[in-house]
Amino acid sequence: MVITTQASVAIRCPACGRLELHSLSLFQLNKGQSLEIFCSCGARVATFKMKKGQEVYLQVDCVLCDAKHLYQFHRKQVWGKKVLNLICADSKLDLGHLGPKEQVARLVKNHEAELLKLLQEIEDADYFRAPEVMLQAVSYLQDLAVDGAVYCSCGNPHIGMDLLPDRIELHCRDCDAVGVVYVENEQELAAIKSLKEVELTAGSLSIIEPPLFSPYPQGQTKK
Repeated sequence: MVITTQASVAIRCPACGRLELHSLSLFQLNKGQSLEIFCSCGARVATFKMKKGQEVYLQVDCVLCDAKHLYQFHRKQVWGKKVLNLICADSKLDLGHLGPKEQVARLVKNHEAELLKLLQEIEDADYFRAPEVMLQAVSYLQDLAVDGAVYCSCGNPHIGMDLLPDRIELHCRDCDAVGVVYVENEQELAAIKSLKEVELTAGSLSIIEPPLFSPYPQGQTKK
């Protein structure tokens, strides 16, 4: 009889929203120590722990409701033949999947295809004032985040991102700081791409722009 000792887990990152595939080995958990799973942006997405060699506990930092969800599975379920769907108890929506690599990878691919379709529908509906500019701005800020260059002065390096028609809002879940990045034209995009890092001010609302830069005439501000 062949005993499966490898599984895969994919959970949506609460900080950057990525859905990445991670390996999960039975031998990693059999030592009784907690195993933390991190997104490539550096944010923790889940913590695993096995008790008495049979029960697997999984704690997930939820991207949907900002809570921490706790799941309990038998070892045979985690390293079994079926995918376990991880559901947000508040919204009843999927957070991710746990199970055989091929099946989980297929679900991740399907999720990404659905997301691309949704973004296309949003673009077609003129949700963003400048869709192409917004796309480039989001890509640049995500690259900064992966390099650890997007953080809050309270010490939290894991910053969330919300997309609105004319701007990107960066938020710190630890202190509720918010940084606003306006994205409506090529000039504002150029300003964003000149940023080497983005620091939110703890507990405050601030406009993110390069030092000594303003795309508006002297004395005017963004309305």
